[in-house]
Amino acid sequence: MPHGPVPALGYVVHVGGARVAFTGDQRMDDPRFQTLARGVDLLVAHHAIAEGSRGAAANLHATPSEIGALADAVDAGRLVLSHHMQRALAERDAGLAAIAARYGGPVALADDLDCYPLGGS
Repeated sequence: MPHGPVPALGYVVHVGGARVAFTGDQRMDDPRFQTLARGVDLLVAHHAIAEGSRGAAANLHATPSEIGALADAVDAGRLVLSHHMQRALAERDAGLAAIAARYGGPVALADDLDCYPLGGS
């Protein structure tokens, strides 16, 4: 997946009839990932930059509104934000609002060792 000049991995895991997509460190602008993640039960996305980020940071990572747009485009059942960087957490409320403007599903901010049950598994 696009992550500036360095590729990153995005993948989908099948677990007991459910599907979980991990964006990895990416800009989320590659249509191949959207195809791979379409209809996932849970989308885990890196929360690395704030909405107004520009330059190198925006070349490497997706903004909150781009995360929300991806979650909506793939029709994710739930969105979990991970890989929190201080620059994103400093503007957490604005970032969550930017996500909510694009994605109407439930959103959680993951902490280390959090567990997210999957329906039917």
